[in-house]
Formats: sequence, structure tokens, C-alpha cells
Amino acid sequence: MKQKMLYFIVLALFLPLSISAQNNGWVVVNDDTKEEEASKVKESKTPKMSREESDAPYLAGKVPEVDGLVTFTREYQVPGKTAAELYELTYKLVRALTKEDGQINSHITLKNDEEHSFAARFNEWMVFSEHLLAVDRTEFHYSMVVICEDGRVTLGMNHLSYIYSDGKTYKTEDWKEIKLGGGQAYKAEEWITDKEAINKKGTKLLRFNRKFRIKTIDRMNEIFDIFNSVLQ
Repeated sequence: MKQKMLYFIVLALFLPLSISAQNNGWVVVNDDTKEEEASKVKESKTPKMSREESDAPYLAGKVPEVDGLVTFTREYQVPGKTAAELYELTYKLVRALTKEDGQINSHITLKNDEEHSFAARFNEWMVFSEHLLAVDRTEFHYSMVVICEDGRVTLGMNHLSYIYSDGKTYKTEDWKEIKLGGGQAYKAEEWITDKEAINKKGTKLLRFNRKFRIKTIDRMNEIFDIFNSVLQ
């Protein structure tokens, strides 16, 4: 299955630290760029986005609700594939997702081979920021349901929730991580919906809800894109 599952592959290319001038045509390059010229490069920076501009892709309508429950869904048309073929393909894909780095205790919970459908529960780390000695992150939980039919796959994700203390895990000198005790549980319905996470003017996200809404939307879109790359 060429060009499938490309998100699992990391390609690293390394050049030798030192190369002889007589070796395969490689020559040493002396950088004589003047300091004034180099400073011009430093000055050419991308203009910093305003809060409203950075929040714009995450405003009203980006967190859909069905009967009061935050629910992300996507339907994929896959002509020429039977329900059984799609079931096998997506089952392997979701199983691989549950084994990714950052997963805590994710697994496929139910399956129906006759109806070509299955469900999974994901418990994973959602990282907001990471520094040398501290990580700001939350446990992110959600359910996934995959329904396969001839030529079509329906993917749904709901029952989203978070467990967040102050979000920080401190690293000791020997790099063992110590997770802070306690933790506040939040349901998506009370934390990242349009009503709960956007200001009254609808122009920006509220301060404390902002990172949860942004990271959740990004993660859902990432999963949708992964399915699309495999099913196209």
C-alpha cells in the first residue's frame, strides 16, 4: 500500500561533519558574510499575529455538538472497496493509533465483524508546552466509533474529557517524571464549546479554555487527516 501510513515514517539525512576537499568533489565553504549583512537576515521576521488572528481558525462552529454532546464526525467515500476490506484497513489503522507515543491506556473496546463496525477508547497525553524542566499537559480522553459500508467509512469521536491538575510534570535530574497529585476533570461540553470557550463578541477564545479548545480541534483534524491519507 504505497504512500499509505506516511505519518509513521521519519526520514533523517545526515552529512559528515568534515569532508575532504579532494573527496567526491566536496569543497570547504568559507562564510565571509559581513556582520551588517547577517544582521539584515535577523531583522526579516514574520510579523507576530494578534490574539484575534491566531484564534480565528478556532472560533464559532469548530466544535460541533449533537444533542448537547460534543461530537466530531467525518464521512469518507471510498469507491471500489467493500465493507470487509475497509473494516480490516481501518481496524489496523486504529490499533496502530492506540500504540503511538503519548498513549496512556488506549485500546479497541468493542467490535462487530458482521456489521463491520468497532469502537475504541483513547486515553492520551495532550501537550500544551514543554520546557527543559517542566511540561504543561493534560490527560485527554475520547471515544471513537468506526462504521464501514461498501464504499464508505463513517468516523465519529465523542465523550471527550480532560484530567488536569496544574498540568505540570516536573523532571528530576535523572529525567524521571513526577506527576503532581490530584487533578480536575473537565467534560468537553463544559469547557471547549462555543458557549463556554468564546467571548461574547465572538472575536477570541477565553484565556483558560483557549489551549484546550485549540489542541482538541487540532487533534481531531489530525486524526481525520490520517484516515483520509489511508483511505484515499
